[in-house]
Amino acid sequence: MPDPGDRLDSWKEIAAYLKRSVRTVRRWEREEGLPVHRHVHRALGSVYAHKSEVDAWREDARAPASAAPAQTKSIAVLPFANLSNDPGNEYFADGLTEEITTSLSKIRALRVTSRTSSRAFRDTGKDAKAIASRLGVRYLLEGSTRRAGDRLRITAQLIDALNDEHVWADTFDGTVEDIFAIQERLARLIVDALKLRLSIDEEERLTKRSIDSVPAYDCYLRARHEGWRWRKDAVDRAVHLLRDGLRIMGDNARLYAALGLAYLQYREAGIDFSDRPLVEAEACAAKCSRSSRRPRPASSCAAGSITRARRFRMRCGI
Repeated sequence: MPDPGDRLDSWKEIAAYLKRSVRTVRRWEREEGLPVHRHVHRALGSVYAHKSEVDAWREDARAPASAAPAQTKSIAVLPFANLSNDPGNEYFADGLTEEITTSLSKIRALRVTSRTSSRAFRDTGKDAKAIASRLGVRYLLEGSTRRAGDRLRITAQLIDALNDEHVWADTFDGTVEDIFAIQERLARLIVDALKLRLSIDEEERLTKRSIDSVPAYDCYLRARHEGWRWRKDAVDRAVHLLRDGLRIMGDNARLYAALGLAYLQYREAGIDFSDRPLVEAEACAAKCSRSSRRPRPASSCAAGSITRARRFRMRCGI
C-alpha cells in the first residue's frame, strides 16, 4: 500500500516541500515535467504529488549540471531586471530573457541552461561564481530593461564565472520597434565572444522571427506573463491577448501554439473541466500546422497542444 506520509495534497504542500513558491512549482510542472497528479473529476481541480516521485524528478533535473563540469560553451541567461518606473513592464523583461534563451538554444555547440532553472536565481544575493557552479555553466548573461513609452534601453553583460571577469558589457538604446534587432545583436555578440561557428541552418534560425509584428509580439509576451498566474481572469486575458495578436498579423504558428496551451490551462488549473478546452486546443494545434511555412517546426509547435490534449482525454476517459 502507498505510504500516506509520501503524499503531498496541494500546490502549497508541494511548494513547501520544494522550498519554492506555488507559482514556481506550477511552472515546473508545466515546463519541466514535475510529477503532479490531478483529481480530474473534482470541481476545484485539486492536485497531489508523491515525495518519492518529486525526489526522483529533482535528482534527474540535477544530473546534467553535476555530470557536466563548468566548461566553455555553456551559459545561463539570468532573468533580466525591470528597471522601468512601471512594474507592469516586468512582462517585457521576462519576455526578453526567454527570447534570448530560446535563440541561444538553437546553437548546437552551446549548452544553455533551461529558463526555469535560471529563474530560480532572480534577485539572488549569490555571486556569479556560486550561481554558475550551481547551474553547471561557465558563462552568465545578465542585464536589465528600462522602458518609457516607446523608448527602450537594454543593458547586458557577459560574465566568465570561472575566471570571475566580465567578457563584455553593452547598452542598447532604441524604440520598441527595434526589439528584434536588439535581440539578434545580443545573440551574435555572445556567439562572437565564445568563438562559436554557426552552420548555415543555425544562421538562418538565429535571424528568423516566428512573430515579425511588434504589436502582435507584444500581445504574445503579455499573454505568456498572464498565463503564469494560473487564475481564471489571467487565463482569460491571455486568450484575449493572443486572439488580438492573431487579428493583427493573421495566421501565425507560434500564436496558435500559445493559444492552444492557454486553453489547456483552463483544464490544468481546474477552471473548466468541460470538453471545450481540449477541443479549442486541438483546433489551435491544427491551425498551427497549417499556418507554418516549414512543416517540421509546425509539427513541433503543434505537438505540445495535441499531446497534452490527448493526455487529458485519456485521464478523463473522453
